[in-house]
Amino acid sequence: MTMLRNSLKDAEVCCFVQCLWKMVRMMPTVIADMNVDRILADLHYFLKAYPSHTWKTRQTDMPLRTVKTILNTFVKIKGSKVRCGNI
Repeated sequence: MTMLRNSLKDAEVCCFVQCLWKMVRMMPTVIADMNVDRILADLHYFLKAYPSHTWKTRQTDMPLRTVKTILNTFVKIKGSKVRCGNI
């Protein structure tokens, strides 16, 4: 039963990560409509909850790599204007 729950959770995470990767590919065309400050705050809270060292014991680090890719894409698009003042 626990194995089923873990695999379902992994499947849900995988699906969510795939959606994020699609969003990253669309980001250059939709960034004007995005609440970048909110997204940066959420990414900050994610990284606080799951620091880099916690991914060494997990089966995959795809969520962490996805967060890093989102941040990198923001910087590519907005340059030094990427800031989040609400944290």
